[in-house]
Amino acid sequence: MIRRFGCMVNYEFIGARIREARLRKKLSQEQLAAMVDVGTSHISHIETGATIPSTKLLVQLMNILDCDPAEVLCMEMRSARPVLNSWLSDLAADCNEDEIKIILKKKMVSERLENVRDLFIFSCFTGLAYIDVANLTQDNIRKSFDGNLWIITKRQKTNTDVNVPLLDIPKMILEKYKGKLPNGKVLPIISNQKLNAYLKEIADVCGIKKNLTFHLARHTFATTTTLAKGVPIETVSKMLGHTNIETTQIYARITNNKISNDMQGLDKKFVGIEKIYKEVSMK
Repeated sequence: MIRRFGCMVNYEFIGARIREARLRKKLSQEQLAAMVDVGTSHISHIETGATIPSTKLLVQLMNILDCDPAEVLCMEMRSARPVLNSWLSDLAADCNEDEIKIILKKKMVSERLENVRDLFIFSCFTGLAYIDVANLTQDNIRKSFDGNLWIITKRQKTNTDVNVPLLDIPKMILEKYKGKLPNGKVLPIISNQKLNAYLKEIADVCGIKKNLTFHLARHTFATTTTLAKGVPIETVSKMLGHTNIETTQIYARITNNKISNDMQGLDKKFVGIEKIYKEVSMK
């Protein structure tokens, strides 16, 4: 038993439930491993409780196996939902629209922070991972079939095609650095370690109480920029270069969770209107 997010989590229990769900689906360990892109032995170790699955993998497994999180996560079903929500929030933290605006409007005190801000915002509106931004050259920025500029590249992590239409903000960022960088680069790349360190500075000067990282920008593209604006999940999955849609569904769960949280307590704000309706309906 391991305490996590205020709840005792039994990974042997989780593994047993995953095994039961896999058998219900009539999947072998080999088949399930292939679906989540891990080794068969990794699935075997998860099912015995010998390996603690990452949050991302756990959510993928629950999606594929149609598991109820309350069934899988905890011995105490009442505590399962808060644990899942905490894990998901940790996995897919993002910036909301107001936070993006704050970062954009803030005058940075140095060129270094301005460059980092531009890189972060670029990823918020393209969804590219750090290494794929670092690898971008002018050859990857092309006019596509619709006459608009697209990023056309491959995701280094999975070698999958990534084709993303450029929105106005990333277009402006690319134009800002056009012809000013060496070796055909289109953006002022620095090491990922330094980038994340400087993002913490940006969070401080902007008053944002989140652990800003470059990967958080990719999450922001999935949630705030696309899914929350009604872009279909299949389209988002393709632009992110995910090899299966179950990975993208993690972000859809986060978006729905946000909707639920945002809507809670809204009834109290309409008490006056509800009172009027009751009076009218009873006449």
